[in-house]
Amino acid sequence: MDKHRLYLLAEAESAATTIFSEQVKPLFVFHNIEHTRRVVRAAGEIMTGYELEESDRFTILLSAWFHDTGFNAGYIKNHETQSIKIATDFLTQYQESDDVISPVTACIAATRMPQKPLTIPEMIICDADLFHLGTDDFPAMTELLRQEFQQYFGKIFPKEDWDNHNIDFLTKHRYFTTYCQTKLESRKVEWIKVLGQQRPG
Repeated sequence: MDKHRLYLLAEAESAATTIFSEQVKPLFVFHNIEHTRRVVRAAGEIMTGYELEESDRFTILLSAWFHDTGFNAGYIKNHETQSIKIATDFLTQYQESDDVISPVTACIAATRMPQKPLTIPEMIICDADLFHLGTDDFPAMTELLRQEFQQYFGKIFPKEDWDNHNIDFLTKHRYFTTYCQTKLESRKVEWIKVLGQQRPG
């Protein structure tokens, strides 16, 4: 990757880190800089399964850094819209053209639930965002998300209800990339079985 793109990715990491440390409320214990870094790493891993143009690799990594920065507005719903604004402002600051900005904002928009990616870069960022569903990290990550929801909505999500929610979510979820379908899908199915076995009765 050329020096300019590498420089912008380093600046994007710095900007995202600052936003999460200074602007995002501590109650967001799942959607934080650690999650963002996990998504960046996952995107890098998924990309190894594809022959991509350098511009696409740049688009994916940049959108990974910014995809959840919109949590600085304090809201879960439609945080992608705020993330798109932050990414657009960032790239405009560096005088990047719409040819650069549009694919990045499209990738961020694609992570909105339910995910509806149209391009390979969009598929990769969507799968990177939910990479943990098919890994050993799933229990720890979903517990963080439960804690975040409890703090955000000000209500208790009992374990049985949360497990049922996860069974439904995991069952409906699909990975879009062949890389994740091959590497993660079977583990995700195992988690559905585990959660089902934990149901009372």
